[in-house]
Amino acid sequence: MTALVEAVDLHAHYGESHVLRGISLAIGPGESLGLLGRNGMGKTTLIRTLLTHVRASRGRVLVRGRDCTRERPDRIARMGVAYVPEGRGIFPNLTVRENLAFAARAGVDGRRDWTQARVLDTFPRLSERLGHGGHQASPQIRHRKNRHIWADNFSDFAAHKIREVHFSVGGRRT
Repeated sequence: MTALVEAVDLHAHYGESHVLRGISLAIGPGESLGLLGRNGMGKTTLIRTLLTHVRASRGRVLVRGRDCTRERPDRIARMGVAYVPEGRGIFPNLTVRENLAFAARAGVDGRRDWTQARVLDTFPRLSERLGHGGHQASPQIRHRKNRHIWADNFSDFAAHKIREVHFSVGGRRT
């Protein structure tokens, strides 16, 4: 089975600073991965490198088996891989309603599974804030069908939707 997203010996730099050193991982359909570590350990850099927002200095990034290491980030998004950046990444000068309208578009398969009604049903507190400033919403939970979502600091806006957390310790799920 082909991994949805795969890193092979991935390295990344910020100037002279070597941040990622030989990271290899594969995430298959239906799998989840949590990156844990202190600030400055490279969690965000790994996500941003996998999505080509940061250029890999060595190694490869594969999406469904296709080498995408040098693809533009918008091409990765069109392949169904969404990015929810830390800090929500919205337009604070727009209202919540305007942010949701701006983010609305068909998915990679042309379908519009995430209607505004479905977003508001999934995140009911947003309906109370439709006229508020954009800092109240995160449109990266888009009105489109993403095959894979990378959330950087997901707890910033979705903690109220997390019902249970599972950890894998030594290959045993708890």
